Formats: sequence, C-alpha cells, structure tokens
Amino acid sequence: MFCGLLIYTRRTFTASGKMVFRLIEIPADVPISEAEEALREILVNILEAPEVTAATIREKLIAVTACRGAIKAGDELSVRQMEKLLKELSEADHPYTCPHGRPTILKFSTGELDKMFKRTGF
Repeated sequence: MFCGLLIYTRRTFTASGKMVFRLIEIPADVPISEAEEALREILVNILEAPEVTAATIREKLIAVTACRGAIKAGDELSVRQMEKLLKELSEADHPYTCPHGRPTILKFSTGELDKMFKRTGF
C-alpha cells in the first residue's frame, strides 16, 4: 500500500526506511507549520479507504486539500464573499456534501429553530 502511495507521490516524499518517509515538498498553500498534520490527515484518509489505488489516493489527496482550504466555523466573511460562496454552491455538481461526505446545507423547520433559541410557547 505504501509502495503504491510512494510511486504516486514520489516527488512529494520518499522512503527513508521501513514505514518511514521523508517529506520533500508540500503544496504552496500549506504552511510549513501545518505540513506534518496535513500529511497525517492524508494518510489516515487513504488508510480508511476500502481499496487503495492510484485513483483512491488522488481522490483522498484532493478531498483533504479541499477541506483544509475550506471556510471554517468562526471565519469572518464579507457579504460579497458570502454571495460568491452561495453562487458557487448553487452551481456545484454535488452541493449537499463536502468531498468527505459531510453536509454543506442543513434544513431546519421554524419549530426546530424556535426550540434551538428557546422560543417555544408562542
């Protein structure tokens, strides 16, 4: 499995011993301080895959990279950024989940919102 991963990504890291790899380069948008964490996250995602192929590795690398660059809870956005995000989401092939399958859109009824904000009994 790791041999296939090494062949696919040989320019990124190389074998440095049994089950040990040396990181040679990282994507430009990944800060050096986050490189080890990013690599570990990618490897965990690959190990969780039912079948490890070059396509699986590529898919997992793209998914992790996409989520790492995503807007996170607490990030402040301008109105323009929010509008752009909603426009892009409406044009996406799979707008309801992220690459890992997590939901991107949640629907709440008025009653559910009332309960969340402790506004029941009206």
